[in-house]
Amino acid sequence: MVKKAKEETEVVVEEVKKTTPSLKLRYTIETANGQYELKRPVGRVGITHFTIVTSAIPQSNVKDDDGNTITSPGDQKRFNDALENWMDKVLPSIYINGPYPVTEMPGEDVYALFLAMFTTVNFGGSELFRFVE
Repeated sequence: MVKKAKEETEVVVEEVKKTTPSLKLRYTIETANGQYELKRPVGRVGITHFTIVTSAIPQSNVKDDDGNTITSPGDQKRFNDALENWMDKVLPSIYINGPYPVTEMPGEDVYALFLAMFTTVNFGGSELFRFVE
């Protein structure tokens, strides 16, 4: 009779230390039509999101007599183009769930989600980055 050696498996669990600041990875956004859950745009989708959002930032700074900013036709066109690009290139990748699938989502919800996600971009003011060494 042949005896088989008992195999022992050693499980090694490594503690992974976070080296990046904590980031919100999911957003719940409520529109007039219900709540949507979106992922934070990261990686390639994140850079696409950032590029599209920064292209929508108003370029003109014209004020009316009451001090309110007047949107120029060029700024409105850039915003509209950014919204359409974002809807096609970013939203399908970050959508988790909601009352409507992406392909059937009412336009006002797409608009509201774009505005909400626009506010999540950290432009960092004058300090987008800094050299530490």
